[in-house]
Amino acid sequence: MAKKNGVELAKAYVQIIPSMEGAKGMIEQAVEQALSRMPDIGDNAGSKLGEAFSSAFSKAAAFIGDSIETGMGFDSAVSQIAATMGTTVDEIGELREAAREMGAQTAFSATQSAEALNYMALAGYNAEISMKMLPNVMDLAASGGMELARASDMVTDSQTALGLSIEETEKLVDQMAKTASTTNTSVSQLGDAILTIGGTAKNLSGGTEELNQVLGILADNGIKASEAGTHLRNIYRRERRNRGA
Repeated sequence: MAKKNGVELAKAYVQIIPSMEGAKGMIEQAVEQALSRMPDIGDNAGSKLGEAFSSAFSKAAAFIGDSIETGMGFDSAVSQIAATMGTTVDEIGELREAAREMGAQTAFSATQSAEALNYMALAGYNAEISMKMLPNVMDLAASGGMELARASDMVTDSQTALGLSIEETEKLVDQMAKTASTTNTSVSQLGDAILTIGGTAKNLSGGTEELNQVLGILADNGIKASEAGTHLRNIYRRERRNRGA
């Protein structure tokens, strides 16, 4: 009976914070678990209930603190997007919701999604293009085991270096993921190689598909990352000089 009364007391007490459902549930669960470990609280009911409440509220406080910190981090990331775009937070509601949605549906948090969107904004992407590219960037980050912001930076820099359209950039992301999974290289190393070769690869007859194929072959032969980019860039430059001669 004492245990039941203790649980009911806990449930009644936390009604003062009905809007904080996560903390409310945590308190109820923690108190119930604490009381279940007490075979007979008997005459020490007050003391033992106090211990149960103390443990429960400590956990709830930590939960609330983490939630507040996470929310502040997300708001800060969204504010940074607005600043980069030269607008206000109220005017980028779609981007804010997109970041929240990705945070709920993927392995990446809403804050990480917002940070990735900011890199796209820095590259000059508008809201519509940023939201379109975000899932592709997430796929690349996941396949390469990379931070989302790093993947976003890599994609936008590669687009600029190679002079690609959004559609071509989407294809590049898929090609990089495929190359990384079928050859002895990684997404990060491919990105370094592509950024090193840069505009020199713009005139490849086979486009980014040929670029990825050649980088994959080089990787299988122990030439990777910026070294592969430098190697390939020198080959193309030498070929152009020979043709000119």
